[in-house]
Amino acid sequence: MILSGIYQLSNYISNKEKSGNAFTPKQFNSLIEILNREFFKSKVEESGYFESRADHIEHLQSSKLMRELRVNETIAASGSASYTFAYFLGATDNDTSYKIELVSEDEYHDRVGDSVIAPSSTAPIAMLRGDNIIVKPDSVANVNLSYYRYPSTPFLDYYIATSGIIQWLGAGVTHTWTTTEIDSSGTAHTTGDADWSSLTVELEFNSDLHDDFQNEVLSRVGIRLKEPQITQYAESMKAQQKQM
Repeated sequence: MILSGIYQLSNYISNKEKSGNAFTPKQFNSLIEILNREFFKSKVEESGYFESRADHIEHLQSSKLMRELRVNETIAASGSASYTFAYFLGATDNDTSYKIELVSEDEYHDRVGDSVIAPSSTAPIAMLRGDNIIVKPDSVANVNLSYYRYPSTPFLDYYIATSGIIQWLGAGVTHTWTTTEIDSSGTAHTTGDADWSSLTVELEFNSDLHDDFQNEVLSRVGIRLKEPQITQYAESMKAQQKQM
């Protein structure tokens, strides 16, 4: 489901359940920006990642629901390297293929300071500090890193036509202005203004998660429905739109 569909269905359901539209487009954009990371984190939590990383990380790695957000890349180590990531999934030494063990900061310092359990070329370790990964021993030059990145911030772009009706703009499209049309920032346009490149950024979650995201939107106005109920409302909305 695309964002414009989620917006329209949310307002349709709210109108039926609460006798009034839930959001303006601007309110909707503010809400989905907040929900985006919260929803992502909740799905990671559901995997058991935080309770027992060792037991559940393989499940998260193989998850098809968020495969679009998984990144595999080789980064230079040199003691530390900066990158943007959300959740660590695994790492190996690029030169030797030895697994790099992720440890806490306390364990990292204990290991580095103890000659008996110090990290070695066959047993390298790493710790995360902010957006930095710090790897020992220093002989590890390059790291094959696997992680989940945060999803891009979603945004639903639109313009107000001369009729006063909101028109949604899909991701990647352009729009040629007609006099008195208004863009999503509230700026009025005239014929001849430069074409508008849509600002829409669709959800990056797998489509199988869109109903869950829809429910999160509805929950913010106190509406909680089961999936069959949402499907019934969606069909009802489509039937109504065909009659218009």
